[in-house]
Amino acid sequence: MKTHSNLPTTVEDITRVTLMKGLAIIAVVTLHILSSLPPETYRLFPAANFNIFIDQLCRFSVPVFIALSGYALVRKYENRFNWKFFYSRRVARLLPLYFLWGVGLWVLFRFIPAWYPVNPPFQWWEVLFLGKGDYHLYFIPLIFQLYVLFPFFLYILKRFPRVFLIGVCLVQFATLLFFWHQDQQLLDVKFNTDQEQYIVFLAWLAYFGTGMFLGMKKIFEKAKNWLWITIIWLVGLVLISWSSSQSIQSGIDPLVALKFTRLLIMPYALSSVVLAIIIPWEKIRLPAFIMFIWKKIGEFSFIIYLAHTLILRLIYDTVNVGVNNTQIAITIGFVIALTITSYFFERK
Repeated sequence: MKTHSNLPTTVEDITRVTLMKGLAIIAVVTLHILSSLPPETYRLFPAANFNIFIDQLCRFSVPVFIALSGYALVRKYENRFNWKFFYSRRVARLLPLYFLWGVGLWVLFRFIPAWYPVNPPFQWWEVLFLGKGDYHLYFIPLIFQLYVLFPFFLYILKRFPRVFLIGVCLVQFATLLFFWHQDQQLLDVKFNTDQEQYIVFLAWLAYFGTGMFLGMKKIFEKAKNWLWITIIWLVGLVLISWSSSQSIQSGIDPLVALKFTRLLIMPYALSSVVLAIIIPWEKIRLPAFIMFIWKKIGEFSFIIYLAHTLILRLIYDTVNVGVNNTQIAITIGFVIALTITSYFFERK
């Protein structure tokens, strides 16, 4: 009987993670394209149901990114862990480009006030430590919290794997239940917006922990196992799509009705995580040019993640907001300069 722990070589593991990163970043960009469209995108029924379905389908993206981080770290450090190397590697890999784009976007948005997400602007420490440079940058402080705790998680996982898996799922469930309670409040309370909820690592802990668990345990890659997980995935997708549609029709803000930190999204997201890791994506055979593009998207998913929101602003908001030609030219130069810098940094 073929098991996952016996199957992948280092190359196969890297290919599997790279291909899933490619799918996940495409889903992230799709979500932000939909959110850039007019508000009627989610409100004119029945046509809005299709957009809601696509939005919810793409909600596997961030959970899978987080799970792949946990999976890859366990595969690398399960048998040999060096504290100094681990933390220096995480800092060198993430923070330079995060600071470059975060501070750069903060400065750019002060030059183009129409693009700035809040008024008054965020403070510099919020930009650096809370991901306030732009709406998608919460992910770096979030994932860094999980990296800081990874050695502790690994210690527990190696000794009590099932307890660890159940524990992280219960903690996330309790966190999302608390967020659901906050969403019901009419007052301006803490953690009542998606951005405030997204940066809390507890809201994503089950995905990171499941990725770690699957990285260490023997997972059988047989179709019968995929079948039950796929059924859960399909039922979960239908449920969250229907629930979101009903909520929006009842007058709830689409940001609240569609967000990642809804309690109902856990079964869909967790089953997405399991399928993402156990399916041997590296064995898929497609035309060579498609596989090449898919792998390149996965390899440079971090740069795409950092740059795509500003590119979407250039496409949509130059018309809707009325940005002048000088601001457009400066923004194009900014995107090109930071993307080239990021590319060479990634290559290194």
